[in-house]
Amino acid sequence: MSTKLNTKRQLDEAEAFHILGNDRRRAAINRLAQSHGSITVSELAEQIAEEEAGSAAEAENLYKSVYVSLRQTHLPKLAAQGIIEYDSDSQTIRPGNRMDDIRVYTSSPSRFEALQRSAYLLVSVVGLLAVVGAQFGVPVLGALPVEVWAVFFLLLIVALSLYQNYA
Repeated sequence: MSTKLNTKRQLDEAEAFHILGNDRRRAAINRLAQSHGSITVSELAEQIAEEEAGSAAEAENLYKSVYVSLRQTHLPKLAAQGIIEYDSDSQTIRPGNRMDDIRVYTSSPSRFEALQRSAYLLVSVVGLLAVVGAQFGVPVLGALPVEVWAVFFLLLIVALSLYQNYA
């Protein structure tokens, strides 16, 4: 039997934080996202038990508790919200149509994304310094009018925005 909810509306913040308020639900969401497809409940329980435990022996003792809590509580709750698709017959889960809505709150930006954000700050600061420098006649910067520097850096920021949105 498959537990699935097809809902079109996005999760609001209160729903998202309620769902993410439990360590095992957060771990399930993150592990499923890392699996790039589907994962069995047994594999998921094993991974979460290893993550929670300090040693292999503790992970073995914790496995059953994790497995039961996933099957009885966490996976049905995630499926009811459309975050996952949970097939209780085959004991597999797949990302649901609202997985991206919740991943916004759990994933941290990659190094490339952080670098892109820093680029905006860098271009803005350098642009401001160039405009102010041109205004006060700093050698090299004073060779071009202030307006040229302002338009140049504004166009550079627009280009960065276009690249970020369409690349």
